[in-house]
Amino acid sequence: MCNIAGYNGTKRAAPVLIDMMLREEGFGGGYYSGLATLHEGKIHYAKLTGGMNRLLSLTDAASLPGNIGIIHSRSKSGGGDEWAHPFIGRDGSAAYVANGAPGIFKDSPATGEIAAQLIQAGYKFTSRAEKRIGSYPRLPDGSCVHMSDIMCQRITWHIQSGMSGAEAMTRAFEEMPAEIVGVLLSIAEPEQITVARVNMPMTLGFSEDGAYISTAAIAFPNYVGHVTLLPENATSIITHNGFSCIPFTHPKAKVEAITPYIWKCAYSFIEEKLSDEKPLSIGAMCSLCEPLFMKDAPDQSAMLVYEILRCMNDQKRIQIKPKAVPGAFDDLTALRFYIEPYEFIKEN
Repeated sequence: MCNIAGYNGTKRAAPVLIDMMLREEGFGGGYYSGLATLHEGKIHYAKLTGGMNRLLSLTDAASLPGNIGIIHSRSKSGGGDEWAHPFIGRDGSAAYVANGAPGIFKDSPATGEIAAQLIQAGYKFTSRAEKRIGSYPRLPDGSCVHMSDIMCQRITWHIQSGMSGAEAMTRAFEEMPAEIVGVLLSIAEPEQITVARVNMPMTLGFSEDGAYISTAAIAFPNYVGHVTLLPENATSIITHNGFSCIPFTHPKAKVEAITPYIWKCAYSFIEEKLSDEKPLSIGAMCSLCEPLFMKDAPDQSAMLVYEILRCMNDQKRIQIKPKAVPGAFDDLTALRFYIEPYEFIKEN
């Protein structure tokens, strides 16, 4: 699971984004990092293998210009620097980040077919690797490419064919279904962030200075309010002072809602597990909650867990503790956040 944040407002975006990501990278990312801003008609970006500290020390990410941007921290799933997000659309016209996996759509042939079509049209994949990496898509010549790279180029294809960013994301998500959320900056629409969400987490909040999005609302600054979950199976347009949503025209699978019953059961499961006084990761918490959702359908267990954590954190019932773990390569480390009950921490 990766982590994402975005900002659209009156402040310089890079420091705001960095501050948010430092509060959430250890939940699921920390192995690859990247940031993109949009300023004066140009996408500016920096990315590499490693966590936020490495991104800040080895790149100019903190000084990127512009008041609108997105940031990403990726899980440990293979590849070098070019496999970090964001991915950049042809001619530098867009920046795209995503979180998720094929999930129940893993056997769909559409991704490979579309990749081949894009290659014929002259699009290039910067993540292209000669060796196989995990279960990522393979091209006709046997090389491997990141799914989000394909998605970025496909969205760019649609935009350059005359679609809006929202139309392009909706079409691409319906063409290549997956259990994901994706976030787009486009030079064609410099005053908005576009988010397409199937089931993976994404929250939205506002303050006097602008709009904030994040995988986990716990990453928002304290002054951000009006927090809401972005709707599933829909594309959202985020401006500095509002948002609008467009449901997918042809969603490939129904996403089960987080009902009061599911919330109550999940809260009890997590509460009981925390009473064992053993640190829990986000992944372990999601595993506890997955059985509450229908099988063979995209579930919202990750969104549910992040919201329960936000609730428990606001109530000062938990504390989030960072721990260094092995990174993407032998000479790197990553941060992993573990959750402990507040009472247990006070005693120790």
